[in-house]
Parts: sequence; structure tokens; C-alpha cells
Amino acid sequence: MKMYISTDTIGVIIKYRNLNLLVISVYCPPREDINIIVSELENCLQHPHDRFIIMGDFNSKIPVWGSDIEDERGCELQEFALSKGLAVVNDETTIPTFEGSQGRSWVDITICDP
Repeated sequence: MKMYISTDTIGVIIKYRNLNLLVISVYCPPREDINIIVSELENCLQHPHDRFIIMGDFNSKIPVWGSDIEDERGCELQEFALSKGLAVVNDETTIPTFEGSQGRSWVDITICDP
């Protein structure tokens, strides 16, 4: 099994049948520039793979994946997915990924190849 590790991103190649599945887990701290994470994702995706899935707490908001509000980070993440022809699994019908006394949010996002 091959692994790719950075501060907030880890990618693992898992052999499944005859496929190399790249599984990437991400944490994007609320005050970190999301472009750093996007760059790390682009680097991970350069490694040879057949299929991939990206899962993580991106701390990004956009109505397309259920949020009540839109922020710059959400727009940047959506632009990354669109520019690469990727599929965001979350949609406006997805239940909140966090719910607490201070409200709810949809900050955990799953992205994959179509």
C-alpha cells in the first residue's frame, strides 16, 4: 500500500481487485487558505490511480451541497471540483454533517471521479 502524507492531507492507494483506488482524507482548518489544500489534492491526484475518493472536513460552505450560506472557501472548492470534472457527492438534500447548540453545517464533503 502506498501512502502520501502532508500536514492536513493523507492519500492511500488501495488495491481492490484489479484497480488502484486512491483514498484521500483531508482536514482544512477554518482559518487556513483553502488553496493550500487544493494544491495538496492536485499533487495527490498526480499519483497513478484508476479511481479515487476524497473525503474531508473542508470547513467550506456553499448551498450546492446543503449549506444555508456561501463562503469563499466553498466557492474555491466547488471551482476545483468543476475544473477537474469531479463529482461532489453531497447535494442540497444532504443532512448536516454537524449539528450542535450553535447551529448546523455541511462542512464534511465527499468528492470522487464521475
